[in-house]
Amino acid sequence: MFPSMGASVWGERPAHRHVELHRDLGRKGGSGVAQKVIQDQPYITSQIEQSVILKCRYELSQSGYTHYFFWYKQLRSGEMTFLIRQESLGPNARNGRYSVNLQKAQNSISLTISALQLEDSAKYFCAVRELTVL
Repeated sequence: MFPSMGASVWGERPAHRHVELHRDLGRKGGSGVAQKVIQDQPYITSQIEQSVILKCRYELSQSGYTHYFFWYKQLRSGEMTFLIRQESLGPNARNGRYSVNLQKAQNSISLTISALQLEDSAKYFCAVRELTVL
């Protein structure tokens, strides 16, 4: 499915106004060359209106190429929604309440979600893809 790693925010306890984030490990291959993403924060809980940072580490077998990083959100229904894309050679991306911080020296990319809402309760996935020119 998606080359990814996920984090979830489940708003099951609205009285506490918590946002819970879960993430899984995932991998993506492109052109027969493995790309890998690693998640060290499997579960995160935060408060409504707060900000949260989801971290994703990655390994690239060929660092000289342009790579694209993606963040997706998966709802409880299973529906996958694209959130934001980051190009390895571009400035850090921003899309509404979502912003990305790419730190190439640390092989790390993070997603910041600001002003959390209960509808942010979901599983979040980080993905990487190498730009392939034919």
